[in-house]
Amino acid sequence: MPGSTYYSTDSGASSPERVFSGNESNALDTPLTERSLIFDADDIDFAVRNVVNDQWILVVGGLGFIGSHTVWELAKAGYNLELMVSQHYNLQGKDGHRPSLKFHDADFRNINKMNTILEEYDYPGIMSFGSSSDTLFNGQRSCISGVIHFAAYKAVEESIHQPLKYYSNNVGGLVDFCSLLQRFGIKKMVFSSSATVYGTVADTGVPLREEYVVGSGCAGLTNPMDAQNGSLSNRPNGGFKVYNLGTGQGYSVLDVVSAMEQATNSKIPIRIVGRRGGDVGKCIALADKAEKELMWKTEKSLADCCEDLWRFLEGSAIAKGQSY
Repeated sequence: MPGSTYYSTDSGASSPERVFSGNESNALDTPLTERSLIFDADDIDFAVRNVVNDQWILVVGGLGFIGSHTVWELAKAGYNLELMVSQHYNLQGKDGHRPSLKFHDADFRNINKMNTILEEYDYPGIMSFGSSSDTLFNGQRSCISGVIHFAAYKAVEESIHQPLKYYSNNVGGLVDFCSLLQRFGIKKMVFSSSATVYGTVADTGVPLREEYVVGSGCAGLTNPMDAQNGSLSNRPNGGFKVYNLGTGQGYSVLDVVSAMEQATNSKIPIRIVGRRGGDVGKCIALADKAEKELMWKTEKSLADCCEDLWRFLEGSAIAKGQSY
């Protein structure tokens, strides 16, 4: 499905190839030497290796449309997760690893509260290591190895009527949040962008590439399963990369109606109205860069999405004692 553009940032040129560290026990080994002077001290060795095995991913907006699917896949893959809600439970992940999943009812723009939360993930005893710790951890002082940001406002028509609300959250709030992450040495972020970043360039009908600073979504459609798989892919080293995630094919609203009619085996009444304020007529992004560099391809079709949606609605109705 046409979906979102994902921005991956990494200000450390010598960082690992994966955006987020896994549970590799030898992540800080130096294979070209028989003996590491850095890890001679037992206390440092113990602290560092326990930290590497206790990496966390902070997901902002982790209960949203795409965020919830991303969190689910990360948990199944064995990642420890910190979400921005007030309970704590564990989920069995792959290879017998039981990742931790924590919820916080917090607005990412509340810097004081976010600072308190991030302080819980400082490396144990890191400040006592002295100045060499900056080299040892590449400037990172947090057990949070990276951030996935899904908390931007995205309603185009509302943004036209309330522009300051959107600037405050999507621009000012993001800048303040990134400044906070910098203080904790957290350098990696995957940013889920709105498809509207293409603007009116989309109306030209030209297939849109990342160089245009654009997203995808002919009818404003996003398949969360494909989107989350794209956001979890391995990424090459680099400071800032932009990837389109989509099929390269657009679908009109009538195409979606037709697909839903087939999935539900019923006729859906429609009413033809004007286009919403801010919407573009055509917006199709090319995802060949993501396929080449991330080995990512769309797995779900429009028909698959409609069938999944209908199955969910039917299941929810049954659970509530209703019927469609």
